Amino acid sequence: MRIVTSESESETIADELMVLALDGGKEAAQYFADLSLARRNWERVRSTESWRDLIREAQRARDWLIANQYSKT
Repeated sequence: MRIVTSESESETIADELMVLALDGGKEAAQYFADLSLARRNWERVRSTESWRDLIREAQRARDWLIANQYSKT
């Protein structure tokens, strides 16, 4: 399994989650919210720790997408 390493990958994951969340997926909505909060924090702080948090949340979301066979990434 590939590891999320870039901001663009996290954006792609967020887009997939948003589509699922809009279709009524409560779990997808929670992953989207967590990833969005991590992204906003990173954009505000721009620290190494906030970058790690963003990547960690993106990885958790991608793992969930893959486990539920939703991922296009």
